[in-house]
Amino acid sequence: MNADAVGGRGSSAFAEATADKSDPPLDYDVVVVGGGNAALCAALTASEAGRRVAVVERAPRPFRGGNSRHTRNLRCAHAAPTAVLTDNYSEGEFLDDLHRVNGGVSDEALSRLLIRQSVECAEWMGRYGARFQAALRGTLHLSRTNAFFLGGGKALLNAYYASAARLGVDVFYDAEVVDLEIEAGRFRTVTIATGGRHRVLRAAAAVIASGGFESNLAWLREAWGDAADRFIVRGTPYNTGGPLRLLLDAGAEPVGDPRAVSILDPPGQHLGPRDHNARACAHGVRGYAGARGNMMVPLP
Repeated sequence: MNADAVGGRGSSAFAEATADKSDPPLDYDVVVVGGGNAALCAALTASEAGRRVAVVERAPRPFRGGNSRHTRNLRCAHAAPTAVLTDNYSEGEFLDDLHRVNGGVSDEALSRLLIRQSVECAEWMGRYGARFQAALRGTLHLSRTNAFFLGGGKALLNAYYASAARLGVDVFYDAEVVDLEIEAGRFRTVTIATGGRHRVLRAAAAVIASGGFESNLAWLREAWGDAADRFIVRGTPYNTGGPLRLLLDAGAEPVGDPRAVSILDPPGQHLGPRDHNARACAHGVRGYAGARGNMMVPLP
């Protein structure tokens, strides 16, 4: 049964109608926690590989997608002009740009993997309905480096979710992760709360792609002190860091700096701290939770 299709109202209708503490677990091959670009890419890839997949999205259906719904472009390396990119943008130049942004503080292997795979990224996305356009007035300085989504991030996500539905991926909306069962380094189950009820999803593997805690002012206060009281959340209000906290409590390795700053130019939505990420990769659990911040930081 495709949870996203039940009652024509999204998976929250499914959960409200059937979820109960006495219900048996629902079995999947892969459970993806999160509903943005990273999560949907993981779900689509697993589904194409023949796996039965469930996506757990904290937001209601109209607000699905986390901060991916506010994005508008993709930076990608290319050796020659394309239909939407001018000139060329080498992998070496991409790496130099990345190092300028983060001061060279990055995982070298992951950085090179990101850049190398970016060459084919637009083509892969196109297979799942993504459409691109060239840079327009006001963004022409990005015409060589950034491919823009036609319709923005919301259109991109709509295309991904439509593809996921065609592939039979179950999507649970309005679903908060309240427990991750990880035993001896292996993922067992995730418990979600929706409609005042609980549901247990059991799978051989989990992908945690639920963003960070940039909407959780109490947690941000731990890193920023009283300044966090003046932060104004402009992105999704659903990235409160629940799954991230569960991963950290389960012994996941924290990486990154919660006080580092990420800046997007208007209307790119935000200026704020990057998240304190968590990474867990061991015997059936695959997790890397984190996303850029989404609040205004008071300037001096």
